[in-house]
Amino acid sequence: MFDQAAMQRYGLDPGRLPAGAILVNVPQSLLGRYALEISAVAVVMAVMLVSIGLLLVAVRARRRAETELARLNRGLEELVEERTAQLTERSRELERANAELTKLDELKTAVLNTVSHDLRTPLTSVLGFCKLIGRDFNKYFIPLVEAPDSTAGALGDRAARIRDNLAIIEYEGERLTRLVNDFLDLSRIESGNSLWHDVRCDPARLIREATPVLQGYFADSGVVFEVDLAGPLPEVVADPDRLLQVVSNLVGNGAKFTRQGTVRLSASATDSGWLRVAVSDSGVGIPPEELARVFETFYQVRDNTVNGCVLRGSGMGLAICRRIVEHYGGTITARSTPGKGSVFIFTLPSAS
Repeated sequence: MFDQAAMQRYGLDPGRLPAGAILVNVPQSLLGRYALEISAVAVVMAVMLVSIGLLLVAVRARRRAETELARLNRGLEELVEERTAQLTERSRELERANAELTKLDELKTAVLNTVSHDLRTPLTSVLGFCKLIGRDFNKYFIPLVEAPDSTAGALGDRAARIRDNLAIIEYEGERLTRLVNDFLDLSRIESGNSLWHDVRCDPARLIREATPVLQGYFADSGVVFEVDLAGPLPEVVADPDRLLQVVSNLVGNGAKFTRQGTVRLSASATDSGWLRVAVSDSGVGIPPEELARVFETFYQVRDNTVNGCVLRGSGMGLAICRRIVEHYGGTITARSTPGKGSVFIFTLPSAS
């Protein structure tokens, strides 16, 4: 018995069957007929099921990530709101503190102005009457004591003592007057009420004219004062009195803190055409840790001792110098070696 469909599938010829063979035609099942198609459909469905599974996993992971991200966002929003509230409160505190400091600064300036103005009038009177007393004393009393036929005796020593005391009063009165003037200058500059009489000026001429006055800092001292004007100096637009005030303050500092050696004032032009003025001395110098603060208002260098005497400035001279120089767009710096001296340098842009 032979299956006709099988013989066709394998390419057998039914005519070659032996005699008596029975040829049957078994019906083909649907599974067998469409096996390839069913396999393809099964593969496609399997792929779709896997894809759906992966998609569900991805969706679940995305939802989990979105939930976690939302939680983090809420936490960040709460943190930002809390931090913002803290910063807002801190800002209000700083504004209140700044307002208080501004009031205190205005009060300080008002007190300084009032005290300085109130001190200036009696100081002028004290100095004026001191000079009158000294003049009358030298004119009428000293000749009587120093006369050859004078019988004053010990009055000569008393006269010398009185004259020295008057000189001390005059010296200290002038020093206090300078302090009062520095107070007024500093307060006016800081408040913006200072008057600036700017003109185009020649620094070389100003320094030459001021040299005799600057040499007065070194009268009766062993310090040599030198002036060096290197070549033509660039003209600057500035208030001549303010420019000389800076130079005078720097030279005066050099004279104050130098007991022997040299104080040198030099001026030259920089490579960029600016004016460069330097004041160097061979004095006590400034410690490195304090050098950066010497231009601060009321700052005084500690332990500045010369010949056993502690030297103190007012803490205003260099501060005034810095404000004047910076007002004209310049720079001022300091270099120093303790025990060997200091160099103060300021530069100003040229008029051109």
